[in-house]
Amino acid sequence: MRYLILAMTGLLLAGCNCLPEGEAPEGPIVVTSYDKDTYSTIGAVNYMTTSLTTFGVSCLKPGDGVMLKVKSGEKYRKYAEKALQSSRATLGFKIVNTNGNYVVTAEFKENTPDTIAWHMTLAREAAPQNILWQNNVIIDTFKTN
Repeated sequence: MRYLILAMTGLLLAGCNCLPEGEAPEGPIVVTSYDKDTYSTIGAVNYMTTSLTTFGVSCLKPGDGVMLKVKSGEKYRKYAEKALQSSRATLGFKIVNTNGNYVVTAEFKENTPDTIAWHMTLAREAAPQNILWQNNVIIDTFKTN
């Protein structure tokens, strides 16, 4: 108990000398530009995975072949692949390069140097114009988790 009181007294005295001399700065000290409608890359992949998996429970069966096509933004393909692989782990479908039952189409568009619009759809390969599922997300490359 004596050591606790001694430690608390030491912390109290040390804390009193931590403010710099002079006047407080004008305006806000921390300027934030947080956009709640954007996601980090990890958050965007998790969001798309969750959305696709939730919908896929109703139509994607174990053994179904699913192809991935990237219409634009090929350099961001890894995000769509990760979402598809994570959904596959839950639903049990196969990722194929040709002759699939379904096709997942991903489109990436750089809105600004820091933000990327990601649109993904799921359709039957026999009728790709009839979209079964789709979702969008904005990736902010400066955000972390």
